[in-house]
Formats: sequence, C-alpha cells, structure tokens
Amino acid sequence: MTWPTVAVDTTDTDAGTDNPATARADLLDAIQKLNQIIAHVSAYFATLLDDANAAGARGTLGSTTVGDALFIAASASAARAALGATSVGDALIIAANAAAGRSAISAQLTDADLDALAALAGTGIAVRSAANTWVQRTLTAPASQRIIFTNPDGVAGNPVIDVWEEKLLLQNLGGAVNASRIGTAAVEGVKLWTTTGDVSTTAQTPTELTLAGGDDGFYPLIKTDNASFEAGVGVNYNTALGRPSRVTHSTTLIASINLASESGGTATLTQRYMLGSPPYDLGDGEIPLFVFAMVDRSGKVLATYSAIDPPWAHNGPTSIRWQFEDRAGKRYRLQRPKLNRAALLNPARREAELARFTGEPEVVEITQAVKQADMPLIPHPFVGNDLSDKTIVLLDPVSALAERLLRLHEEGEGIGGLLHDDYLRMDNVPLKRAGPHGVLAVAGRWK
Repeated sequence: MTWPTVAVDTTDTDAGTDNPATARADLLDAIQKLNQIIAHVSAYFATLLDDANAAGARGTLGSTTVGDALFIAASASAARAALGATSVGDALIIAANAAAGRSAISAQLTDADLDALAALAGTGIAVRSAANTWVQRTLTAPASQRIIFTNPDGVAGNPVIDVWEEKLLLQNLGGAVNASRIGTAAVEGVKLWTTTGDVSTTAQTPTELTLAGGDDGFYPLIKTDNASFEAGVGVNYNTALGRPSRVTHSTTLIASINLASESGGTATLTQRYMLGSPPYDLGDGEIPLFVFAMVDRSGKVLATYSAIDPPWAHNGPTSIRWQFEDRAGKRYRLQRPKLNRAALLNPARREAELARFTGEPEVVEITQAVKQADMPLIPHPFVGNDLSDKTIVLLDPVSALAERLLRLHEEGEGIGGLLHDDYLRMDNVPLKRAGPHGVLAVAGRWK
C-alpha cells in the first residue's frame, strides 16, 4: 500500500454542479485515501500528531536540552554554541578547506622526517643520519677506555662523560715530558708504592746475590749483626789471576751484588724498590713473601733472600711493570713487539720492520703467566755462584708462617738474620709445591 498522492475530486460536490450519483464516487475515493493514511500512521506518530505545540513534539521525539537548543537555534553560530563548540571547534566546523582546518587545530603537515622518527622502535638517542632517515645511537667508549660513559643511551638519565685518570698516560697524550705536563708537586713520595728486599750471607767468600728490585731498585743499604764485624760489598777480586773473578750469567740483565761477611757474622743488604705486580701465584695460591735460602750439606744457612717479589720479577727480559688497571683490578701495560734484528740487515725489510716495531703498541694484561715468564732464567737469587754441595730451598710460600714473616719483614725485621741465628729453621723434607726448577719447597718452624 502506498501513501495517497492524488487529491480527491470535489467537482460533483460543488453547489453549482451537484451530481449526487457522481459525488458518491468522490466520497468513496476520499474514504479509501483516508483509510490509507490511517493505515500508515503508527501509534508513536499519532502521539506526535496530537502534540499541542513544537515543544511537546520535541519532547515526544526524545530531544535533550542540547537538542532543544539545536532545534530552535536561529543561526549556524547559535547551533554551534548549542553543541558546546569551543573557538577551535567553531573554527574547524566552518573551515572552508583542509588547509583552513589544519590551521584551526595547529596541525603539522605530513612529513617524511616525522614518519621516520615515529618508526624508531627502540629507546635511546635519535640521530638524523640523512634526509628523511633517523637512527638510534649510543655513546661508546673507545678501546683505550680512557673515557667512560654513564647512561650512554640517555634512557636512565642524562649521559655523563668522565675521564679514567688511571689510563691517562703521557704516551697517550703525546708531547714531551716537562714540568708543565707533570704539574707542580704531582709526584709525591707517598704515591710511589715501594717495599724492600733483603739478601744476607755469613760467608767470608763473596756471594753473588740477585737483588729483588732489579731495574726498579734504589741504591742498597748494608749492615752487620755486630758492630765489631766487617762486611764488604762490590766486585769479587781474584788475586791469583790478578783480575776480578768471573761468574757465569745468562744473556739477560740481572741486578746482582757480591756480598761477604769478612768476620764471620751476618751481613745483610737491604734495597728499597718500586713494587712490581703482586700478588704472585705459582700454582698453589697467592704468596705473601718469598724466602729463599742456600744451605750446605750440614744444613747451615749460607745466604738468604726475602722479598714480596721473586728474584725473576724485576730481573730478566720480561717487564711486569703495570701502567694502568681496569675497574675489575686487572693490570695492563703497553708493549711493543720484539725487534727482529736480522730484518735490519736487509734493506728490503728494514723499513717495514722499523714501522712494525714503532707502530701502535699492544695492550698486554699482566697475568700470572707473564709474571712468571722469567722464572726459568732466574729460578732463585743465587745464580752465578758455585752451587756444588749446596741446596736451594724456598720456605713454604703459601703457609701461615709466610704470612707472619711478611709482617715482620714489613716492620724491618731481617728474616735472613732469623735463619742465620737459628731462631727460624727449615725442614729438609720437600713439599709438593709448584715452584722454580731446582728449588725445594720446605716447611719452616720456630726453634
């Protein structure tokens, strides 16, 4: 059924052309169209039709206060006000085009740089590496570790750059060493980490003794255990041959000295030196103090050595003098490769060899293996002497006694004197200890 759209004919109901017969057809048409209208009007619409005014009709339609205001708004601006539009929203609604709309809300045009920046997935410092290209970076310390960073990516806080002072070496900075570079009073005695090493003998014949300080030692001091005794230090002179006596050395440099006690007492020589790279561990644990002794077949102690560093530490070709350490306490030095002298004799290889040797030095960790590298060359402090019928012993280096003797040594008490004067004795039963070849590790005990 459709809504009636053709008006009812009223010609035959007009007073001038009254025709009852035809009028009945017109009335039937009117009734049918009325029924059509009634059939199309719902109960809800009927309530709207019987509303007395517009306000009632808006109520029937469920209009809210805002809707009421919108229905009765006299203009577009009044309608926007009814909707609660702000000045920005008002400007956006009436914008004539997209550009005006973006201007109304202060919007940024689409930009490839912004798209690339938004595409970064991680966290950290954003860097524009090229047009429309962004990458993430983090501050990275150089291999030398002379510069260190805190919060290098800036996530946890502002990046902080600092200098690792222990690794700022003069060779890293370049230039000559002079007063302005070192600074006034920059080197102080308390900052030189020094210790002492003692050697002693009771032999009247000069005994050649290796000094603990090696190339890091100062001029030694000498004493005897009795003011009436005499001691001598220097070159052993062979009167029969009319020349200094010769002793056998290896091809490496050794700081040694001839010491004799001409009156039969104990002659002790003490040398202060710059401490090397303790602790030392030969395989059984860290060693607090090295105590060597040369004894004859009867067990008499002829000569001694006591020091924190072993005799091979500062003597020999391997340098264990550390130059810087990392935060974990590992120590390092800069080391150049060994020079190939044969290449210097060949003009075709000479420049390449010199360039290799004078190039960037290698950073070498001072490991236990490096510290013990020269032990085979200088296994004990008595090399160069006639060791016939003599035994070289090492007081148990990892014993509690060695720890106690270190305390005495640090206070200036001569360990050699304790051995010579029989306050301290060494057993003759070898211990299973890692150590230099030809040296027996034995226990010690108080008399």
